[in-house]
Amino acid sequence: MNHLLILKPQTINSICMPIVRRWRVFDDCEIALWQITETTDELQQNLIASPDEWAEYATIAHPQKQREWLAGRQTVQALITSNALTYSGLVKDEFGKPHLRAANAQISVTHTSQYVAVATHPTLPVGIDVERVAEKLRRVAPKFLSEKETQHASDNLARLATYWCSKEALYKLHGVRKIRFKEDIPIDDFDDAALFLTGHLLYAAGPQTHRLHRFWVDDFCGILAV
Repeated sequence: MNHLLILKPQTINSICMPIVRRWRVFDDCEIALWQITETTDELQQNLIASPDEWAEYATIAHPQKQREWLAGRQTVQALITSNALTYSGLVKDEFGKPHLRAANAQISVTHTSQYVAVATHPTLPVGIDVERVAEKLRRVAPKFLSEKETQHASDNLARLATYWCSKEALYKLHGVRKIRFKEDIPIDDFDDAALFLTGHLLYAAGPQTHRLHRFWVDDFCGILAV
């Protein structure tokens, strides 16, 4: 069953966290979408993070990127603890993919200047990405679209955003490098109103087919891959 649960802003760890949407798809996968409104000082309050995570944070020079990093951690912490799981921070593997330190659930995080999206699943790897529907997608489209996908996209920005987010989400799900977006991550044609799509990963270990869920917020496109 797929359903959508809209939440009001809620106080978690003494911070008013405007989680604008929280919903489940594909039965056991949960998504939380949070709008970034806090300052860096507010976002650091009661945040659980390891020394390695704080060391990573210290390397971020731009204030906006600091807010995005902190907001991502706060959203993960809120989502995990609200499900009665222990949260002890995140650890990244050799490819930079985040994993929970003290919980068995799978996780993926994405953030923009305005929104954070977090996806979790009890057992299956997940990938999530959010991208603004913007003109720059037309400039970079030849780098990530196959000829077939280019024909289907027809220079439509919403379709271009869908393709980009789908491929990025599948890349995050896979969790290793040396994957070519154009050749190795084909996306099946989709209807403009579709909420569910199909994507593929083609690599040496063998092809895989994955389910994709598309969502929208303001002028941002989001894709979850499971």
